[in-house]
Amino acid sequence: MNIPLQIIQLDEIEISQHVDLDPNDHCFYWRKYTTKKGYAFGETNQLIKNFGIPVTATHRLSHKQKAIEQIAKEFTQIATKDSTYQDYTFIPIPTSKGRYNPDYDDRLLKLLNRISELKKIKMDIRELIIQPSSTQQAHTRSPKKRLAIAELCDIYIVQNDLLNPPPKKIIIFDDVLTKGSHFKAMESILRKHYPNVPISGLFIARSIYPDLLDENT
Repeated sequence: MNIPLQIIQLDEIEISQHVDLDPNDHCFYWRKYTTKKGYAFGETNQLIKNFGIPVTATHRLSHKQKAIEQIAKEFTQIATKDSTYQDYTFIPIPTSKGRYNPDYDDRLLKLLNRISELKKIKMDIRELIIQPSSTQQAHTRSPKKRLAIAELCDIYIVQNDLLNPPPKKIIIFDDVLTKGSHFKAMESILRKHYPNVPISGLFIARSIYPDLLDENT
């Protein structure tokens, strides 16, 4: 029997598996993505891979759109309180393809906007931080080659015209939580502008590492 999806806060053990996070971070997810496994490994792997289909793969974009629709419906079914949509400013983490790259993928913005449409509530969605240059996707890099928090901070640019009005609460939103470096970089930058605003992370899925699973079996 399938367990109903729910939004889960990372506990101490889970936080320790995402090495750039610390115990004070408030991060949430509702699916688990298994690394080093292919498209057919399970529903979440298939969903995340479809969600990440490159915008240039025009023959597969119908699968990408179906993934956006499924994820949006999941979220509205799981997060039932209107306050979730009204009290938070949702800020997507920039995708690996830079803002000015012809392959730039605004899937997170499309997803958040679709959630707003389905919920029929005007959400505060801001692409407040952008990444002008492209980088390799975090989950395709070996751990040693992933960008450090400081490197990401140097790459990210704040869109100052979107800073106001100040948010009441912030959700940093991304598809997959790996090390947590992108979240920490975003948090670091946002703290400079909003030192007293609560900041949380929300991810469609967190990465599960087969090596760790093997050790625990």
